[in-house]
Order: sequence, then structure tokens, then C-alpha cells
Amino acid sequence: MMYVPENNDLKPMGAIWQEVIVSITPGFASMIVPVYVGEASPSNIRGRLVTSFQLMITVGLVVANIIGGGFSYVDPENLGWRLMFAFAAVPSAIQFVCFLFLPESPRWLFENDRKEEGEEVLMKIYNGHKEWVNYEMAEIHYAYKLELQAKEESGAADGSILLRVLRTPHVRKALFIGGIIQAFQQLSGINTVMYYTANIIRAAGVTNPHTTIWISVGTSAINFIGTFIPMALVERMGRRILLMISITGVIVSLLAMGTAFLLINKDSALALHDQSFVNLSNPDHHQQHCEKYSNCDFCVTNEECGFCLVKGEEAGYCLRKADSATAPVSGAGPCSSPEAMGTKYEWDQNSCKTKYTILPIIIMVFYLLSFSSGYAPLPWVVNAEFYPLWARSTCVSIATACNWIFNLIISLTFLSLSQALTKYGTFFLYAGFTVVALTFVYFFLPETRGYSIDEVEMLFMTKRAKQHALAKREKSSNALNPNISVIQMTDAS
Repeated sequence: MMYVPENNDLKPMGAIWQEVIVSITPGFASMIVPVYVGEASPSNIRGRLVTSFQLMITVGLVVANIIGGGFSYVDPENLGWRLMFAFAAVPSAIQFVCFLFLPESPRWLFENDRKEEGEEVLMKIYNGHKEWVNYEMAEIHYAYKLELQAKEESGAADGSILLRVLRTPHVRKALFIGGIIQAFQQLSGINTVMYYTANIIRAAGVTNPHTTIWISVGTSAINFIGTFIPMALVERMGRRILLMISITGVIVSLLAMGTAFLLINKDSALALHDQSFVNLSNPDHHQQHCEKYSNCDFCVTNEECGFCLVKGEEAGYCLRKADSATAPVSGAGPCSSPEAMGTKYEWDQNSCKTKYTILPIIIMVFYLLSFSSGYAPLPWVVNAEFYPLWARSTCVSIATACNWIFNLIISLTFLSLSQALTKYGTFFLYAGFTVVALTFVYFFLPETRGYSIDEVEMLFMTKRAKQHALAKREKSSNALNPNISVIQMTDAS
């Protein structure tokens, strides 16, 4: 959560074109980086290296939150948020300079008739180990020959890659699984938790804005720490088992989060309905809308309403907010008078007093730890491995688009769902989506640990197609290099 001023009259990123420009970079990076790392990594550590992509994202979130928290103390309404956004240019500039020295992947260089450069890159990857370099070059050469043969057989040498993907059953199947996993990752509500961390913390009863910011820093740090778990285990346990354990933890966390907000709701102060004074003070449709809520928690979930607590009692009034964005008063009822505040009444438009304040925060920590231990990086890992070279960029782009589209859907609907289904109902809904995701992974996701990228392609083939591909592979490998291994695929497909 980055710091932004609470004054609604200040809209530092209000223009749509600015948001689009800022969003382009992570969109491109999330598509390109896993592909690049997957193509440039030895198979025995490929999962660990692709996982580092997620690790660096979590590092960026922690640093951004710390910087945002620091700038929140520097003239927050006028200067702090400007400095925060300006500071984002620093890592971007460093990244740009470093990219100038980054080589292309060996597979891309080979495919574009730059074999010598590809061999030089492999020499760096394998630390000058000539035998491994020769092996990788032979594998790349073999895969390239097979792709040319496939293009000639399908008559798609000059056709659309997307059409070829759709016409190739095993690649189409891999794309379906990869895209669904990316969509389900977002349906677990992760970016709702990340984007609306402050809202969740305030809804738990934390009222101090600086405390909210620093709690957010702590939760993002947990997300960072948890990412080391898959880096250590992904090559030992495999993708499937680690992902299913992580998803199970996410399900438990979401159910617990929903239960915590249900407890907060039941513990919330009751809303009184006193028409004798409410209707005398501008009884517009906004006020009538706020009056329908039965307690404080339901009331503050609506962005148009706030709760006027009667001091010394477990009850109050749900009233519309004042028209002025900066006025800490209601637009109707007893809390519309600043003189009454602090003596008889207490106005709050973000949270309610509850004895369960700490519960959602603890559960959020467990949720982020569960998510980062597998559900965060592994959809990117498997999508970097699933596809043949000719389809990889296109398929990873489509799978990445699935991720960002559902990210947008979940982010845009969280506040509306919170009002329509309640906060606890929303988290129960996310838990339901994630149960479906676990079922999908169990039945459809193959294990890719230890396979080369070219061998993974066969995991999605039917038995007949697999036998045909193995026969062609053995024939081609004997012609190219007798040392190239041929994996023995299982008959399960």
C-alpha cells in the first residue's frame, strides 16, 4: 500500500492516461521476464530461478511501502505523495541501464541465426563447461528442427502463431491450463488484499493512518519472506505438491478471514433509527440509504456513510458523510455539529470499535505466507515451461493477460462486493473460487520438475501423439547427436 492523501479533492493519478502509462511496464515485465528466465536457465534450477521473479516483486513491494510510509510524514497533503511517485523513477532508470548489458536468451539467438552468440551466452550460463554447452546446443538444434518439420507438415510456416496454437491440441491444452491457473490465482483475492490492505486494516479497527501504513509494511515483508519457501522447495517437492499445499493454506486463510469479519460484524455497535431528528436534517436519498443499515460494520462498508457512535453506549446512528471531503463530520444528524464531537458522540467513517481488531491482521499474515509459498510464483513457473519455443511468447502473453484481466475484475469489484455480499461474504466467495482452483490443479496440472522445456511439451499429448513424437524425437536425436536423452513418458494422458 503506497501513501496517498485522504483528501478526495487531490487526485495525483486521476488522469486515465497516466495510469495506463504506469501500468505498461509491469504488464510487459510479467510476460517477458518468466519467458526469458525459463529459456536461459538450466532445467535443474529453472523453477528456482523463475521463482526469483516473484521474489523481486515482493522486494519491490516492501521497499515501495517503506518509502511511501516515510514520505507520509513530509507535508502529506501537498508534497509527500509527489515525492513518492517521483522516487519510482530511480529504480526504473537503474533497470534501463542494466538492460543494455543483458544478452538475449540462447534459444532466441539460435532461432534468429545467431548461433555463435547463443553459444557464448550458454558458456556464461554453464560457467565454461563445454560438455553442457554442447548438450544444450544439440537440444536447441533438435527442437528447432522439429518445429520446422511441424510447420511444414501443418502448412503453417507463414501463418498466424495464434491460429497454429489453436490448431495444435497439446499446445491448446497447455494454454488452457496455464490461463486458468493464472485466472484462479487472482480469484483468490491476492491483489484485493494487497491493494486494499489499508481498507482491511481500518475495517479491523485501526484508526491511526501512520499505524495503518506501517502495518502494511509488515504484511508486505511477510509476503517477501514467504517467497523464499518455494525457492528452497520447488526443485525438491515439485510444482504440483507445493502448489496444492499453498492453495490449501490460502483456502484456510480466506475462510478464517471471512469468519473474523463475521465476528467483527456481530460485535459491531447497533444502528439506531431515530426519525425525530434525522429527517429534520436534509433527508436526501443518501441519508435514507444510510439509514437502512443495522449496525456500524454494515454502515461504514458503504463509502457514502459513516457511524455516529453515542459515547458510553454500544449504539449509534448511520449517517451520510458531509459533502466536504475534509470535514470530519456527518452531513446529517447529531455528528454534523463539530461542537458535539468528543463530548456526546464519536464519528468514524472507516471502521468500528471491536475487540477483534488483531484477528484479521494475524490472518492476513498467514494468508500472505501461504500465498507467497507457492500460489504466487508457481503459475509463472509452469507457464514459462509449458509451451514449445515457437508458441512460448504468444501463449505466455495470453496467460499473462488472463492474470491481469482477472486482477482488474477482482480489484474493481471488491468494494462493490463488500457492500452487496458484506466483507465476510466476499472472502467466503474468494475461498469458494480457490477450492475450485485446488480441484482443477489436482486433476489437470502435470508435474514438470526435472524435464527440459522441450520434454515438457509431451506431457500434454495424447498417448498416440506421444508415441509418434517419441519416435520422431529418437530418430532425430540419433541423427543429430547420440548423446541427447529421450525421456520415457508415462501413458497417463
